[in-house]
Amino acid sequence: MTYNIVNLHKENKEEWLNFCNVHETAWVHHKGITCLDSDDNHSFMVKDDSNVVAIVSFNVEKHVIDSNTYLTATLFGLSNPQPIVNQKYIGSKQLKKINNYIYDNLDKKSRELNISRVAFNLNSDLYVKGNGFNCFNNLCRYDYLDVSLKSILIDLQNPIELLWSKLSKGHRSDLRKYIDSDCYNIEIFNHKNIDKKQFDLKELLLPLESFSEDHLEYLSNLFILGLAEVINLCESGKVKASALMLVDKDTVQYHEAKKFTDVQLPLHHILLWKAFIHYKSNNKKIIDLGVFSYSSTLFYINDEKKNDIAIFKRGFGGDIYPFYAGEKYFSTDYFYKIMEERIECYERTISLVRD
Repeated sequence: MTYNIVNLHKENKEEWLNFCNVHETAWVHHKGITCLDSDDNHSFMVKDDSNVVAIVSFNVEKHVIDSNTYLTATLFGLSNPQPIVNQKYIGSKQLKKINNYIYDNLDKKSRELNISRVAFNLNSDLYVKGNGFNCFNNLCRYDYLDVSLKSILIDLQNPIELLWSKLSKGHRSDLRKYIDSDCYNIEIFNHKNIDKKQFDLKELLLPLESFSEDHLEYLSNLFILGLAEVINLCESGKVKASALMLVDKDTVQYHEAKKFTDVQLPLHHILLWKAFIHYKSNNKKIIDLGVFSYSSTLFYINDEKKNDIAIFKRGFGGDIYPFYAGEKYFSTDYFYKIMEERIECYERTISLVRD
């Protein structure tokens, strides 16, 4: 079988999206990649004579270190979603040949574009759904450094009573005072109930200082595609907290949240619990609460804020799964700069015994 590379462009965007829609392993960012600037978007399809064999998301960005500019294959500083192979080849003898073809071409493209680092990840929920993946980081087969984290998944197929019983004692105590109250309710904003021409994500989730203008534009496009929605927690008609959720097929991901009051109330607890009930009633199966690490590593610094967020997420009693990720370097200079930076950050988190 002979394969060929077809770059993603406007004319074959629908073919790419159709592939994503019929493959459970494709996720929000595989679709969202179609919205990005074509000059920096080097994503491609692998095709045989008549079929799309695989899709490969490959966004490229600039990373400035010490006034030097490097190119990285990343998505807003994070990893691109891992290549997706046509599900009919999963478990077949051709799968190894297809993967070898994909990663050989990724190496070739990275060198041609003078890319310094390539990073990919694989969503944890794919392992829960049993999509034929081996339970290890497949990227390591292709000389990627393992930079995996952990992810917390809530199984919404469980009865609501079981979901409640899995909450930590502290979370149940915080929620018990409010969940039956009429004071709080949630409102959902998505592509079905908002005017797309007037849509401005910043108006729904102000202020989100952590997002660049380009990132906000990308999230806005996800919203328009029906891949993101905003949940507002309201008290007496006033918005007290908001959360941005990524939604595709039967899975929801808790992406970003913000409180709009300094009053010390468990608003995010209330919002998420009500979100569980909402998505369960709408036949969603999984809520992904996002990645975390129990401790700092060279590639993930678990500062006080991240640790507090991780404790908050684990309090919802979800199951912990690996969030597989890998990175590959094509520049020795960039590799040393990144590692020096990471070592300095990690050193600040530990007490070193010196002679």
